Amino acid sequence: MPANTPRLETERLVLRRYTTADVEPLLYLKRAREVTTFLPWFPLETEADAARYLEEHYLDYYRRPSGCRYAICLRENARPIGYLHVDDGESHYLGYALARPSWGRGFMSDSAASVVERLRADGLEAFMDFWEQLPLFASQRDLPPDVRERLRAGRMANDAEALARTFEQAGQHVMPSRAETLETLAALRAGGTPLLYLAGERDEKYRALAAQAAEAGATVRIIPGAGHNAHLEAPATFAKEVAAFLRK
Repeated sequence: MPANTPRLETERLVLRRYTTADVEPLLYLKRAREVTTFLPWFPLETEADAARYLEEHYLDYYRRPSGCRYAICLRENARPIGYLHVDDGESHYLGYALARPSWGRGFMSDSAASVVERLRADGLEAFMDFWEQLPLFASQRDLPPDVRERLRAGRMANDAEALARTFEQAGQHVMPSRAETLETLAALRAGGTPLLYLAGERDEKYRALAAQAAEAGATVRIIPGAGHNAHLEAPATFAKEVAAFLRK
């Protein structure tokens, strides 16, 4: 079984890699405003846009030794109706988008459960080998060897079943939507609660979301040179920003 996005199946769905034949359904998904409104990219407009996005975000990604970026397809026709990614960050949550006609039918819960079973079947060490090769961890490969060893030891101290249940019960597929989260942040700020949003400069996803956090009223700080785990990769700068915020 390949380490990067191996084929998975449920009773109703097939989770597989995107292919060059999926330009049209990918465009349908990423052109829909109701799907892309709270995602960190602009909607795609043309087949050329979709073909370029497919190459850059999927086909090129599949050339890496490991990863997890699925096209979610109905078994009956193998046509993608959405996607599911395992996030590159330490939170281990699942990110997804689903075409509106497929909302409310339990497809995302089925998809998430099948990915969780990979952890249960392969075991913790194989899963962590896969996890540490995810693209967002690239910046952590610049850390000193002793720090990387401690990080690996901490990850391996996890229990595989506990991690699997974390996916199931606290994955992004069961979290409030980004719109709801931003509304909550705005309400907190309106009520006088100060908010701080920190993101690493090399963390493309959460750096892109910083503008939305700022619109909700948060103070935004980008940590130079750091990736997703800014507190690990730039602890002094991280601590300085937090301390400055708390002194206000």
